[in-house]
Amino acid sequence: MRLINPYLGKIKGHKLYVDNYYTSPILFHDLYQKKTGACGTLRTNRRGIPADLKTVKLKKGESVAMTNGTLQLLKWKDKRDVHMCTTILDASFVDVPGRVDRTTGEQIRRPTCIVAYDKHLGAVDRCDQMITYPAFKRRMLKWWKKVFFHLLMMATLNAYLLYKEHCAKWRKKPVLHRIFRREVVKALIGETSLQPVTVRGAVNPRDMERLTGHHFLSKIKQKEIQSSYECRICDVGLCVDPCFELYHTNKDFKQAYQRRQDQNVESDDSD
Repeated sequence: MRLINPYLGKIKGHKLYVDNYYTSPILFHDLYQKKTGACGTLRTNRRGIPADLKTVKLKKGESVAMTNGTLQLLKWKDKRDVHMCTTILDASFVDVPGRVDRTTGEQIRRPTCIVAYDKHLGAVDRCDQMITYPAFKRRMLKWWKKVFFHLLMMATLNAYLLYKEHCAKWRKKPVLHRIFRREVVKALIGETSLQPVTVRGAVNPRDMERLTGHHFLSKIKQKEIQSSYECRICDVGLCVDPCFELYHTNKDFKQAYQRRQDQNVESDDSD
């Protein structure tokens, strides 16, 4: 009511089309009292919807309608159940221009309110429709990943709309949406410098080398060093005992060395 307040109470009135997030019998009744008609898809858990409308079973193409003189509630079976609420249209059916049933060859007919709603499809539904086509299809358990990819699709769509405005300004023909997305991906890959990524829990190739293969002690010829011996394969200075063994048999050899030292201390204390 706050959003549409500047348009309420006009002599000729206005017609409001909304999606099921806003639609409710109470809201539409209040708008009608202020000379503003409304039409929109409806969620069945809204207050004021008769139980019979929710539970009635329909075959494809069938419909059922209820009215109190002001509000018109409609349930129509297409591929799934479609619920509508309106104060400006009735439950009659009209032919859909240019639409023919492929099986029977007959003209496709739909409720008047649904045809009008599709004609005045709002920005929200149009946006949802456009981001559905390139949507990330992989199933995810983390909710924040779904939010991230949804926002990414929204950002890409907004960028495409700005691009189309730019083309219109300079009288250029814009590329298709899918081509635009492809070029965005190419640009992002081209401007990103690839860096090696260390995966948690992954084994470093150097660790694999020191934990496998054959290793031999070698005398170090240099002076002023902590150890006189080294591993020729690993090129690392190591004392004979216990460093050489621990370095080549433990992934975290520093922790293993500390444990060995603690065990020696405990053994000396017990003696």
